Amino acid sequence: LRIIAKYHDYIRKQEEQIARSKKALSLEIPNGFTYQGISGLSLEVIEKLSKYQPKNLQEAASISGITPASLEVLELYIMLYKNHSSLP
Repeated sequence: LRIIAKYHDYIRKQEEQIARSKKALSLEIPNGFTYQGISGLSLEVIEKLSKYQPKNLQEAASISGITPASLEVLELYIMLYKNHSSLP
């Protein structure tokens, strides 16, 4: 019981992180989204994403060589792209 109390906050934070990650994986990659010029992605990652054209981050995550860090960068750029393209 003491252990549960001691690690309760840590476990809660990890559960929140898991929920955010699951939500992020369902993020759709817009049609016509180009990967060239995204700083933070290696040339290898850009080539693989361009070749396979995943529909969402879940599909991108299943591509060999796509790292969790690459997915985070990609998520950020997709969000920026969507927010920018929705401006009048």
